[in-house]
Amino acid sequence: MSEETTAPPDRADLRTVACAPLGAGTRWAAGWHALFYGTLALGVALALPDGEAAPGQWAIVAVLAVWYGVGAWRLRPTTPTVFAVVYVGGLVGLWAVLVWQRGEYTAVAPSLFITAFGFLPWTAALPAAFAVSAGTVLPQIRAAGGVDVGHVVTAGLLFGVAVAVARSFQTIATQSEERRRLLEALQAARAELADAERETVRLAERQRLAADIHDTLTQGFASIVMLLEAASASLREGETARHVRLALDTARDNLAEARRLVWSTRPDILAEGGLVAAVQRAAAQMRDRTGLTVTVQVEGSARRLPTDVEVAVLRAAQEALANVEQHADATAADVTLTFGPDRVGLQVGDDGRGFDPDRSAPPGEDGRVGLVAMRERVASVGGTVRVDSVVGAGTTVVVEIPVAAPVADTPEVPTR
Repeated sequence: MSEETTAPPDRADLRTVACAPLGAGTRWAAGWHALFYGTLALGVALALPDGEAAPGQWAIVAVLAVWYGVGAWRLRPTTPTVFAVVYVGGLVGLWAVLVWQRGEYTAVAPSLFITAFGFLPWTAALPAAFAVSAGTVLPQIRAAGGVDVGHVVTAGLLFGVAVAVARSFQTIATQSEERRRLLEALQAARAELADAERETVRLAERQRLAADIHDTLTQGFASIVMLLEAASASLREGETARHVRLALDTARDNLAEARRLVWSTRPDILAEGGLVAAVQRAAAQMRDRTGLTVTVQVEGSARRLPTDVEVAVLRAAQEALANVEQHADATAADVTLTFGPDRVGLQVGDDGRGFDPDRSAPPGEDGRVGLVAMRERVASVGGTVRVDSVVGAGTTVVVEIPVAAPVADTPEVPTR
């Protein structure tokens, strides 16, 4: 076991201080400092009209004021206990000498109670508070020439009141801190709930859009394909038949594109196995549709990512594969998904004809539009898109998106 785990807890921890909110460095500190110097000045003012000062009285007052000021400036509730004890003990000792000389300085006692409970743990604060309580009856003891029951009772009452007030203040401060933390937790929960509601609305809108496309464009293209197939079967070879076949091919391509759009827009696609399964399905559909060799590799430990990141990666893979199918004149394509600790990567490469990215965009108008849409979608989640291509040597699309490091990897749902 390491030294860090076996070492005893720090006695200067705020939880060991009798009443940390009373100490220096807190929001109440300025008021406590003003109370000390105010009561000290009051003692001096009360002592002046009674004649000459006791021997060394002003020197003790000055040392006491400086001693308190140094502690108020340098010490905190987290100060190690030994230094805090020396500091508070010095204050009480100097003050007791003043009180023995002139009873007017008992006015400083409330501030000394606060200082004791604000810097010391309870085990040390209680003796210090009792010493202050006893110090308040020193003038009466001096005048009476000894200690009697009244002095003991008075000191005991003062001690009890001081402890009760400190404990009450500590309880109030603790409850206030708990309420503050609860409010922060409530605000965080509300923010998370609002994010979840926005995500639900967004996914519902995507689901509605997919349904609308399926019920309109997809059904319309399917009807056009059926009509053109019937017309093609009844026509002989000639110019009209050729135009019908071209229209039929176009309708089939657009039907496939509409179905791909519906498939990629559905939010439940990613829920059915995660990103890896969705990309594998896209590759399988392309293989079935074109006969090309399409492979999918996964590097790193696959895990679920934020929905917007998964959607961006999936759409980028679909767009890159669509460009391979429509423009690359390739025989094979390779898809690689990389899961890093703080990023996710996608690479789609083909062995097609390629192009010069410094001089032109991917062939075909839809290739240009598709690449722009891919860049915009990936950029919306903080990622980048790079296109590497050489004429006659194929094209590679590389996508990089930063993601938060997972607390614990959550494996994807296996593909059924």
